[in-house]
Amino acid sequence: MAIYRQVQTTIWQDNWFSELEPTDKLFWFYLLTNIKTSQSGVYEYSERQAAFDTGLSRKEVAGALQRFIEAGRVLYDQATSEIMICNWMKFNSARSPKVAAVIDRELESIKSREFESEVIKAAQQFKYPIRAKLENLDTVSDKSGYRIDMVSQPEPEPEPEPEPTHNQHVANAAAPENSAGPSIAFFQENLGVMPPIVMEQVMDWVKDLGNDLVIEAIKRAAESQKEWRYAQGILRHWDKDGIRTIDQVKADDVSHNRQAQQRGGRPSRVEQQPAWLKDHEDATPAQRQPKVSQEQLAEQMAKLRDLQAKGQKQEATQ
Repeated sequence: MAIYRQVQTTIWQDNWFSELEPTDKLFWFYLLTNIKTSQSGVYEYSERQAAFDTGLSRKEVAGALQRFIEAGRVLYDQATSEIMICNWMKFNSARSPKVAAVIDRELESIKSREFESEVIKAAQQFKYPIRAKLENLDTVSDKSGYRIDMVSQPEPEPEPEPEPTHNQHVANAAAPENSAGPSIAFFQENLGVMPPIVMEQVMDWVKDLGNDLVIEAIKRAAESQKEWRYAQGILRHWDKDGIRTIDQVKADDVSHNRQAQQRGGRPSRVEQQPAWLKDHEDATPAQRQPKVSQEQLAEQMAKLRDLQAKGQKQEATQ
């Protein structure tokens, strides 16, 4: 994984690229620059992750990928969930031994035999000094007569369009087959109006994790005054950790809280106070002041009047 990827400025004068729709241009840049890209141009691809990263719907992502396959710009192997950018090595040419060593390492992790073969051919064509050779591959022929990496992606099942007027009606119309209605209704009651693209995402998550977890994630987002992307982050965490039930969610919460307490460290040092200061602070205002009787107070006032009278006499004689 590199921290940056090269995109040539001449791409904007490329006839094929210039005629793409804006969403397709966005998705093409995503395929060239996402975090999974590799030096060989072959990497694992997730439709759901692509939709999440780009903000496109899964239907838009699937459609764009199919158009790129038909244009001969990418190859896709459904069996291994790997994608190959066809001209990657041509436009990212770097013939140093270090780059060749990286490609050799990546070849070992490529699952598709045909992709592995294509990478070696491209490396030889553009004179990358890799060690791998075509004759060393244990290739397996495909009896079907079709390239396994050129199989078209299946079109997503059509989904009913939501009606933006009544929450319950939208929930019932959403997808009775996967029972996403409860999650959709809960979303609209707590996070507000649901755009069609968000409805598709909610339905996808319900298929993967179920209504209970989706509703719980939405609830946590609402309680934190966050939006749907916050709930999606929670769902991605649960999905990654294999969490599928509310009991597992509770167990994960307990584990997270325990780790947070351990990371908190020891309590800060407290200064010890002398006993006399503590006793003084604990005493009430009445206890802190000495008691004075009425007789003592009258005596002190008389002394004060005498002092004032003497002062006035001295001023008069001067």
